[in-house]
Amino acid sequence: MAYVATVENGVITSGTSSASSTSTSSLSEGTSSTDLGYDEFLTLLCAEMQYQDPLEPTSNTEYIAQLATFSQLEASLNMQETMENSMANDLVGQYVIVNGSVGGYVDYIEYSSSGTSIYINGTAYDLDDITEVVDPEYIEAVALASSFTTYMESLPDADDLTLDDQESVEAIQTVYESMNSYQLSFIDDDTLTKYTEVVEKMEELVAAAEEEAEETEETAETEETTETEETTETE
Repeated sequence: MAYVATVENGVITSGTSSASSTSTSSLSEGTSSTDLGYDEFLTLLCAEMQYQDPLEPTSNTEYIAQLATFSQLEASLNMQETMENSMANDLVGQYVIVNGSVGGYVDYIEYSSSGTSIYINGTAYDLDDITEVVDPEYIEAVALASSFTTYMESLPDADDLTLDDQESVEAIQTVYESMNSYQLSFIDDDTLTKYTEVVEKMEELVAAAEEEAEETEETAETEETTETEETTETE
């Protein structure tokens, strides 16, 4: 592949490739004029070889080293771009916060010449505007803890409980027992203390009610037995 470089007073003013003359078109498609691509690097390398000092020529080893260094740099940049795209793809289905205020699940990723965009509920946002990526388990834990706290606030304190509150206490107890330690960690200590007191108080009320019912039943059975015996003696 032949390369032609225009040089004025030892300075390269332009460069073209016989195999590809798309420098102008590539710039019009969004490539920055300051970007040094592989073709531009080879153009510079050829110009360097052409205009080197004949008395102190650069060795072939040095040219090969320059070419290898540039190739490694280009490979690293390509790998970085691939990793960034992979990280962007991993955001699909994740809950993110954009610009510190807009939150939602990422529906899909769009790649274009202007950059990478994420779509949340049909609205496009720049990938660089993401400020937070939130774990779905965290969202679930915070939501459960918030609902638990709100429900506990609607219940009376332990000293004001009655048997009419039994169903409500049993409902919140079911929720509590279904939560794992991570989810429970988002509930404040005061709410947990109230929960413990309410559950213990309700257990006392239920036990007392059951004991009273048993005593009433025993009394009724005793009275019935006495009446039966008295009736038998009369006969």
